[in-house]
Amino acid sequence: MDLTDADQRINSKTKGIIPVHLYGQTLDMDALMDFAQSHKLFLIEDACQAHGAEWNGKKAGTFAQAGCFSFFPSKNLGAFGDGGAIVVNDYRLAKKLRLLRNYGSTQKYIHEIPGTNSRLDSIQATILRIKLDFLEEWNNRRFRVACQYSEGLKGNVSITSPSFDPSLSKNHVFNLFVVQCEYRDQLQKFLTDRGIQTGIHYPIPIHLHKAFASWGYLEGTCPIAENL
Repeated sequence: MDLTDADQRINSKTKGIIPVHLYGQTLDMDALMDFAQSHKLFLIEDACQAHGAEWNGKKAGTFAQAGCFSFFPSKNLGAFGDGGAIVVNDYRLAKKLRLLRNYGSTQKYIHEIPGTNSRLDSIQATILRIKLDFLEEWNNRRFRVACQYSEGLKGNVSITSPSFDPSLSKNHVFNLFVVQCEYRDQLQKFLTDRGIQTGIHYPIPIHLHKAFASWGYLEGTCPIAENL
């Protein structure tokens, strides 16, 4: 997130911002926290791809008023099916979230507010609890493999590897190793033909999806996201 650009886009309707620790790499949370506080904005961390990642010794998802995690099976900490969690350090907010996840109810047949069924079932929680003990080991292995990939691709002018500091193994947990390539489609076919699975993350920026057409966002609204 470009904070200089964000500063120009904030208006009276802006209530908060949602920075994303994309692909497992932590953002500069010190700068983001200062920015949010100076503008009196609510901050929600999207740490769905950054389980165990750290910024200056503190875990991703624990800086802001709320941190969100996904436990989809492909994540660094994945359940057997869909799942997720929100972490907060505020009793009133936690109480509201517990209401929302359980049909707005604290006791059977008594509903205080509209809500949904967003409860993590016991089987998924059990699997996650067992796997949690291995998370750091798995993250370290991902980092070592990423370093090998980066070293192997060094000097290849057609492929741009992720930018990271090899001495800071906690800052990036590499949910994905994402490269930029001048000949993307040809590279993808080359790898597919050799049994190597790849994907494109993400082909269409959120603001250009049909689902948000009524919001009035046009091509060029978010040039960096569109370029990437």
